[in-house]
Amino acid sequence: INDSLRNALPAAYHGQAQVIKLENKDLSVELTTKGAHPVSAWLKAYKTSKGGPLYIFNGKGNELSAVLPVNNGATSTADLFYTATEKTEPNGDKSVDLYADMGQGKGVHIKYSLPQEGYMMNVSLTLDGMPANNLAFNWQTHPLHTEKDITTERNNTQAYYRFRNEDHDYFSFIRKDKETLENSAQWLGLRLQYFSTAIIGDNVNLNKVNIAGNTKLADSNIIAENKNTFEVVATAAGNAPLNFRWYIGPNHYKTLRSYKLGLDEMVPLGYGIMFFVKYINMWIIIPIFNTLSGF
Repeated sequence: INDSLRNALPAAYHGQAQVIKLENKDLSVELTTKGAHPVSAWLKAYKTSKGGPLYIFNGKGNELSAVLPVNNGATSTADLFYTATEKTEPNGDKSVDLYADMGQGKGVHIKYSLPQEGYMMNVSLTLDGMPANNLAFNWQTHPLHTEKDITTERNNTQAYYRFRNEDHDYFSFIRKDKETLENSAQWLGLRLQYFSTAIIGDNVNLNKVNIAGNTKLADSNIIAENKNTFEVVATAAGNAPLNFRWYIGPNHYKTLRSYKLGLDEMVPLGYGIMFFVKYINMWIIIPIFNTLSGF
């Protein structure tokens, strides 16, 4: 398409990608205006084994997107260009509103917000003029090598998930590379050796979930490739937000437990015939280490 034809298209179909930073005391996330999704996540309080800044992910291969009910499913939110508006909310939360104008009354609103501290980011998606029965989502992550031994990191890379009935399960990518969930999930998590990231459905269920992962990679900077697909029921009018929360942070038991979502299950405390060790860890070992860490 030549420049004159391209410029005649609605704003969502042409533009220049820019990076917008959303950050608080603990977490810094970079969002791209081409696709309206995070491309990097930096945990400010942590360092890699080499002393550098610790990024859970950074660069290509990291995406959260939805297939739009236009062009027979050929258009994704990741294909569009967005106008970004940065705000500080009355309660001190920082937010970025991204809007893609597709013309003819159609548009996509995606909003990300962070509280003043902590690792839980809020995400909402709203469609204008595009009613749909459901929306298919793609969430993929290429977590980075941050520790001394990449083999140990890869052996500890696991997929976790929690169903709406509060049952949960997990599997390691070194033993299994994919899983299809038969029931609706409340959240999907990618657990690394010391850090995790998880997508949580707030006012939506995660249906028809497919999880895929691979740790057999030639690139020593990346410990795994993880790709998840799922569907959510869309609003009939297409103008009410679909709300998610997105955890990007450490496998810190007290922090994960504070969200009351079962995310603390991603901290392995003892299973199977050693289940009793879990309670020793919960009520004795972890509190001792939390006390010692203050010194």
